[in-house]
Amino acid sequence: RERRDMQREILAVLGLPGRPRLRALPAAARLPASAPLFMLDLYHAMAGDDDEDAGPPGRRLGRADLVMSFVNMGESHWKEFHFDLMQIPAGEAVTAAEFRIYKVPSTHPLNTTLHVSVFEVVRERSNRESDLFFLDLQTLRAGDEGWLVLDVTAASDRWLLNRNKDLGLRLHVETLDGHSVDPGLAGLLGQRAPRSRQPFMVTFFRASPSPIRAPRAVRPLKRRQPKKTN
Repeated sequence: RERRDMQREILAVLGLPGRPRLRALPAAARLPASAPLFMLDLYHAMAGDDDEDAGPPGRRLGRADLVMSFVNMGESHWKEFHFDLMQIPAGEAVTAAEFRIYKVPSTHPLNTTLHVSVFEVVRERSNRESDLFFLDLQTLRAGDEGWLVLDVTAASDRWLLNRNKDLGLRLHVETLDGHSVDPGLAGLLGQRAPRSRQPFMVTFFRASPSPIRAPRAVRPLKRRQPKKTN
């Protein structure tokens, strides 16, 4: 009974009407999409179905009363990813936000070190490069495979205040000596990936007792700027 009560509480937090079950899918969509699969795994981890530790997502869920996943709405050749943030409910504060993108081994030598940076596009310019706000950096090997998790929590203030003006997230990939690498050639999968490996964002919310704080002013980027490609 305690287990069932806990499962009902988790379902309420995740906003699910009932215990999720995998159903037979049409041939054209044989694999479930990545975002629902993540939410399903999160449910099973928190419900204790496998009697395993819930891991970092589970610990973040413990500090949240709402979890939402956002599907990538499209991307440009710059590898900018866009999400429909109009779904964010009023009165919620973001406790954590993650951008998840799948990586396969790249065409570079497998022991090459790659730096993957994610930026928020905060202002687009017609005559020069867009204004970017640095969010996170991960270092990995070209031969690595699996989900890459980038922390984008720092962008949450602007999402909540300007949810209808989201300009997206931008990825930059560099080698150890500073040469730019196309994210696709680095093995990062985008919108054309199999459904179960398409990029998405997951955000953890908690009801906010006070108005949203004003976002930090966007300062010129001090970190190493990725080199422009032709």
